[in-house]
Amino acid sequence: MASRLNHKKYMEDDFDLDRHKRVQEKKAVFKEFREKNQKLINILTAMIVILAFVIAWLGYNVISYYIALWQNYKINRAAVEMLANKPADAAPEQPSETPAANAFAPLNDQPIQEHLADLRQSFQNDDIIAYLNILDTNINFPVVQEADNSYYLTHDLHKDENVAGSAFMDYENRPDVKGYNTVIYAHNMRNGSMFHNLRYYADKAYYETHDLITLETLYDTTVWEIFSFYVSKVDFNYIQIDFTDQEDFYTRLLKVVKEKSEYDTGVEVQPGDKMLTLSTCTNRIEDTRYVIHARLLERN
Repeated sequence: MASRLNHKKYMEDDFDLDRHKRVQEKKAVFKEFREKNQKLINILTAMIVILAFVIAWLGYNVISYYIALWQNYKINRAAVEMLANKPADAAPEQPSETPAANAFAPLNDQPIQEHLADLRQSFQNDDIIAYLNILDTNINFPVVQEADNSYYLTHDLHKDENVAGSAFMDYENRPDVKGYNTVIYAHNMRNGSMFHNLRYYADKAYYETHDLITLETLYDTTVWEIFSFYVSKVDFNYIQIDFTDQEDFYTRLLKVVKEKSEYDTGVEVQPGDKMLTLSTCTNRIEDTRYVIHARLLERN
């Protein structure tokens, strides 16, 4: 008797047959559902795993993007600070007898401005050929030049890969900006960096308070007066550089881009003028660009 009392769970009176049947029926239903829908379950599981990887990948890319922007900002700030601390009477530095890595600069018979030479040395980059500044805008950084127009779309001044890239001069231009049309490109970054500010020139009031561009080359300082702003498709060849002579340049491009301006700047252009062109993507319509043209005011 004592033995049976200690093992009541085996007694017939303690066994709930109806409950047992219900549990078994539920298990059978679940098993049948799982077997019938195993393929669907496998697909859902795979989708969840893939979705997790996609979210992780997107997160990585977003984080990497903003890290790249921050690195680009620090690089440009370092360049700004270097030029802000330059001596007022900085003398040109005689070029080395060894040719620069960039075949386009320097032109070895000319001395390089000391602060531009310091920038090159600081970044260990002889592709730096100028410094661009529009007062009270984010356009305030060095300009580079390579043997093609693709490298600096994705590389910073240290030559590291960076989504923000660098501002670069067209590979066919002379670094002393003595050609007919000097063209500089940069990305239109959504965080407001690089050439993002070009879009604001759609407002004439903005133009009126930001109408001058300073471009310090390796050899001198140039000041340019903006005379035209417009949005262009890439099929219009505003980046053309080679012309037969000054009259050919004036007729085929200079006068044309003056007329294309979205508003009258009041600045007239003449057949003898040199032109500086800034170009960036609109990020609105494919193959469209914000374009600014400026004429040379002074060189010293």
